[in-house]
Amino acid sequence: MNGKLCVFLFLACLGPAMASDGNWRAVIGYDPLQHMTACLLESKPLTVFDGQTDTPLQLIYNGRVFRMTSQSHIDLSYPDVGLRVDGQEPFAVDSVENRTDLIFSSRADAIKEQFIAGRQAQIAVGFWPTWPRSDTVVARFSLLGFSRAYTAFRHCQTTGEPPDHD
Repeated sequence: MNGKLCVFLFLACLGPAMASDGNWRAVIGYDPLQHMTACLLESKPLTVFDGQTDTPLQLIYNGRVFRMTSQSHIDLSYPDVGLRVDGQEPFAVDSVENRTDLIFSSRADAIKEQFIAGRQAQIAVGFWPTWPRSDTVVARFSLLGFSRAYTAFRHCQTTGEPPDHD
């Protein structure tokens, strides 16, 4: 076996293939929206308090849809729920999947372009059940490294090759 193949097989056994820049990484992983393994672009997870416990939040892009994952039930009745990049106009939530994930699909291309040009993405979300009702939670994701990870993601999508390992 040649050395390069041995290294790839060893790294592939350690976990998903990825190219990372700290805040963002291109990975090959399971995409529940497409019901298949695919190239994905994902943020570094952040932890927020949902009113009862800590929950991780993560942004994931599959080339057509941005998804914010959490482990807590989402409540869209809170004020200002949505996604905003820097000082731009906010993007509304298109749907909630599995009660725990926000879906941004109708303007995903505009979100991607703002992520490439931007410095920070801000997600505002409410969680249920919290009693007494808590405030809207705001999570701030750095966009530093998004463009580099997006390039690796596009290469993965185009070639089917796993992203380069760090």
